[in-house]
Amino acid sequence: MAEPVREIALAKIVEKLAGMTGTRPWGGPYRNNPRVSREFRHITQAPEFPYLIVLEGSNTKIPLDEQRSKGATLTVYTHRMSVLTFGYVSGDRETTRSTWLQRLWDDVARTLLKANTLDGTVRSIDFGEEFEVDEGELEPKGAFLQEFIVEMDDEMEVV
Repeated sequence: MAEPVREIALAKIVEKLAGMTGTRPWGGPYRNNPRVSREFRHITQAPEFPYLIVLEGSNTKIPLDEQRSKGATLTVYTHRMSVLTFGYVSGDRETTRSTWLQRLWDDVARTLLKANTLDGTVRSIDFGEEFEVDEGELEPKGAFLQEFIVEMDDEMEVV
């Protein structure tokens, strides 16, 4: 039996974000390859930086008005899954936390939007409404939260 479609999407997102290695869009590498987790940790518990967390958000919906029949016994449901991506960074002598935050946010956004269908497993990924960034209170560390909306179809047998 296959994993649920939302689990497959979350695992693919983790895979794409973990692949953010080598020379990045700003022209350089991270000090460490990004670590990506599916379990929430506070920034003070991050083992190294950059550190990313991928979780399903509470804005996930299955709009029933978008269901459609596929034959006599199958119905296709559209999932609009809210995916919360937390990004944690730490500044150093050469680069401020603010610059690392901008670099990591930009890299996450570009990586996920470029992999728009997650290798054909979803319909699309786009920005969600939720976005937060710390205002320096964690100095020299920094954190952001960006929501993405992932749309995917799921076929379910009905009687």
